Formats: sequence, C-alpha cells, structure tokens
Amino acid sequence: MKTKLLVFWSAITLLIMGCRVDIDISDTNPTLSSRERYTENLTRITDGIGVERVVAETSNGNIVVAGTTDGVVRVQIRKVVRAPSLSEAEGYARDVQVFVEIKGSMIHVHKEHPRFPRDVQVEVSYDILCPARLDINLRTTNGNVEIQDVEAVTQVKTTNGNVQFRGNPGYLEIKITNGNIRASVIQLRDAIRGLKAGCWHSFLAFLYGLI
Repeated sequence: MKTKLLVFWSAITLLIMGCRVDIDISDTNPTLSSRERYTENLTRITDGIGVERVVAETSNGNIVVAGTTDGVVRVQIRKVVRAPSLSEAEGYARDVQVFVEIKGSMIHVHKEHPRFPRDVQVEVSYDILCPARLDINLRTTNGNVEIQDVEAVTQVKTTNGNVQFRGNPGYLEIKITNGNIRASVIQLRDAIRGLKAGCWHSFLAFLYGLI
C-alpha cells in the first residue's frame, strides 16, 4: 500500500557530487557575470558502526540524502566560490572548511568559514549516502533538499527552497519557508501520524491517496 503526500508552497536546500577539483569561470547568471567561479569536490567516508543519526547543516547549497544497505556513510561535498578573480575565488575556497565529525552515536556534517566580502559568494552542498536505518536531521538555507529510501526518523528544516521526499520513515517532520514540498510515503506506519509540515508566508495543501 502506497501513500502520496503532496505539499505545495514551502522551502529550499542543497546538492553535491564528485571527488576532484574543477574550475569553471563561466556563469549564466547576469548578476554574477563579472565574477569567476572556482569549484572543489571532495569525498569523506566513515564507518557507520555505532552510528544512529546523521545531522547535516549548510547554507546556500543543496542537500541530497539516499538510504543504502551498506554499513558506511559517504559524504560528497561540493564547494563553489564566486569572486572578482579566479585566484581570489580559489583562495577563499581554502578558507571554507567542511567537517564530517563523529560525536558519540551521531555524525555531524557542517561547514565553517570567515565572513567574506560582499562581492564573494559561497555555496556548499552535500550528497550523503548512509544506511537507511539511521535517523536524519537536515537544516539548510537557500537550497533544496532531496531524500529517498530512508526508514527512520527524518527531520528537515529549510528556508527558500524545495523539499522532495520518498521513503518509509518511522517519523517525518518537515518545516519550510518559501518553497514546495513533494513527498511520497511508501507505507503509512507512524509516518503520517508523526508528520508535521509547517510553512510561513506560504500556501500549504495536503493530498492523501492510496494506490
């Protein structure tokens, strides 16, 4: 039995790829046409033994999470820095640090960087593969969130972006501002009873249907 949940007008979060460094100075956004872009892709892998929860936080980027049957947690990180010159963009990228830390039974993915000049723009996105049994807690601003094939507690909070969800969670909580939610819950279980969806300055609608 499959349940569909569609929620319109709600939020935004992050995206990722790779394991190499790319440089791309072209930009189609006219507001950024005078800036050059430096892109860096990294991969972090850690053992999932003893891990119960993954927490990921970012801003100005996307977050993608997919549940797997593997016992490892793989985090692909994409850093994009735009600055007046390529050398400046590359230099600022070195100041953007992304941490994948094990804290007890939790893996915490987060970024840190100093405050940059106003003409410098930084985006940090994550693509996370982790055991489907792990609880997921994602927080982002100015980006999209996409989640699939997870089975445990799933919590998402985002502003200025969209959320897409497909899976069979034990509990699903989505809090969004300015964006859309599209969710497909495979089984009812406790997901619908536990689901909370909130949005501010947005129109919110639910459609439940059995297929």
